[in-house]
Amino acid sequence: MFKKKHGKYLETLAYGTIAFFSVFLVSVSQVFIVNILFYPALLILSRKRRVFLDDSKTNNQVVVLVLFALSAILSSLVWYIEKYRSIAPSDTLRMLVQLLFTMQYAVLCLKIEIDWVKISRWFSRMVFFYAILIVLLFVATKSFRYMRTLLYIPEHRMWAEGLIPQWPNVSSLPLVFGCYLAFKGNRRTVEKVLIVVSTLLTTSRSGILGIGLIILYFTTLPVGEADQKKQIGTFLKRGFVLAAVTIIIASVIEPSVLPRLFLMSDRFDIASIGLGLLFERPLFGYGGLTLDQVIKTGSYSHLHNWFLEILFRYGSLGLMMFLLFLYSVWQRVKSRDDKFMMLVLLFLAFFQIYIRNFVFLMFLLYLENHETTPHVQEK
Repeated sequence: MFKKKHGKYLETLAYGTIAFFSVFLVSVSQVFIVNILFYPALLILSRKRRVFLDDSKTNNQVVVLVLFALSAILSSLVWYIEKYRSIAPSDTLRMLVQLLFTMQYAVLCLKIEIDWVKISRWFSRMVFFYAILIVLLFVATKSFRYMRTLLYIPEHRMWAEGLIPQWPNVSSLPLVFGCYLAFKGNRRTVEKVLIVVSTLLTTSRSGILGIGLIILYFTTLPVGEADQKKQIGTFLKRGFVLAAVTIIIASVIEPSVLPRLFLMSDRFDIASIGLGLLFERPLFGYGGLTLDQVIKTGSYSHLHNWFLEILFRYGSLGLMMFLLFLYSVWQRVKSRDDKFMMLVLLFLAFFQIYIRNFVFLMFLLYLENHETTPHVQEK
């Protein structure tokens, strides 16, 4: 009896740990701690179930991952051999750390049979509390005074910096996925509205775009075996009209919104610097090092683009293997809704990097493994 009860508490703790750290993010410097908690929790939940690699799609996935790992290792070795006399010990250590973080993608090769319905239930509750926390902090810090300038004045936009880790862009990611689960599971309207409002308060353009796509998807595409080409056409038309109307109304209310909404000059500068350096080492990249390590400045720590970051770190060979690996993940995602959500996540990755972020991996792991398990609809 004690062992059974103890095991139940341990399992509940594991579910809570995964859900909590998938929503309440930590700072980049604490990512190690989260990983130490995350993987044992995953093993605890799967200890009585199967974690295996026995189907043809998964075996192909493993082969591609091994090729990607070899290309990353080769990139690191080539860089180290070329620079071993001048490379700092701290850079060598960081190369190894970045390589280990990158190899976390191996978890996507596992078919993990755990209670994904329970995972989604735990996660949805955590997102609900997270959204409430954002709204309460917004009120407590009196940031509502900057409502008209919240989007385009950097100081006002960063109102929760220091209060919520990785604010604002990465901190909006759990809200985007929570929005997907809320609409997919047809959860309460108050929950959906709260998630949308809290995402708007993050002022993250990628987050706002993400929930916009999700809302448009679930309100535009009907369930059933309708003509997919017609559905996609309707989705694109309504999306264009909705975006145009929203931008026009926002611009009339506040003329400064439009320039801020499309302000991308800093991203173009970062990409230009990264690509300029990449042309010098197109095949193998910079051995896993980040932009700030290569140019020796803290102005730009990364390239704000997941795919461009892989290209910079491990070269065109590494990026090619990585894209093949993502395609193998795509093949294992079953339903149309989940495939759409994976596309949304990959699209948002064009605006941020998620290499070290196990939260991003957890979302892909969910889409890949829960298959057609129905979401729990709680009254």
